[in-house]
Amino acid sequence: MNELDNEVHVDVDTNACVGSGTCAMIDPEHFSVVDGKAQVVAERVPATEDLEDAVADCPVQALSVKR
Repeated sequence: MNELDNEVHVDVDTNACVGSGTCAMIDPEHFSVVDGKAQVVAERVPATEDLEDAVADCPVQALSVKR
């Protein structure tokens, strides 16, 4: 499997995001909070367990993953 096969695109619904920082606490390698909204550090990121946990634990389901 090549490295690109494991990459995903993460969308942040900035209208739904409440800036709780849960994603950044769970997966600081891929998320940060800027001006009260979650941001993904890169357009495509490796699909990791931490990434999946961050998306699943978002309190307002503002994060989604696309392969």
